Amino acid sequence: MTTTTAIKAFEPTKIFTYTNGMLDSLMPVLYIILGLALAFIIYNLIKNNFR
Repeated sequence: MTTTTAIKAFEPTKIFTYTNGMLDSLMPVLYIILGLALAFIIYNLIKNNFR
């Protein structure tokens, strides 16, 4: 009985596929954070104008 061990080759395309999936799922979170930061900056600018 012979057992063959298959050595899996390094596949960069799979890594990019996983990375693309992770980035796609995190983009809405990034948009929300950037939107809140922009709103905070605009709020502070308007508030400081009336001092």
